[in-house]
Amino acid sequence: MKTHKSFAGIVEGYVYFVKINTLEKNNFALDPFGRQLDAHKQVAEWKKIAKNIHVSLKHQPNAWKTTVLREIAAIGATEWYVRFKQPTNFYSDHSIQLFYKK
Repeated sequence: MKTHKSFAGIVEGYVYFVKINTLEKNNFALDPFGRQLDAHKQVAEWKKIAKNIHVSLKHQPNAWKTTVLREIAAIGATEWYVRFKQPTNFYSDHSIQLFYKK
């Protein structure tokens, strides 16, 4: 099975943590929207068979990167997908959904 380097970044106000081995590339969010469509379809199919958990970000608005990476390591995930709105001074998610496979 082909593996890719994981991608973690902020694109157009959304935070991404992506490592899915069946994708052509994990940083697909950096492409123009029209070129992302196939990857979004593949991610949707992958999410149907992946496990998921909710990760609490409450009271940790500035530590979201560390929290997500710590949770990925704790569950022993080999593949994962997380997408959520970037926290600001006025908005922050209290929890996010982490899709993963071991």
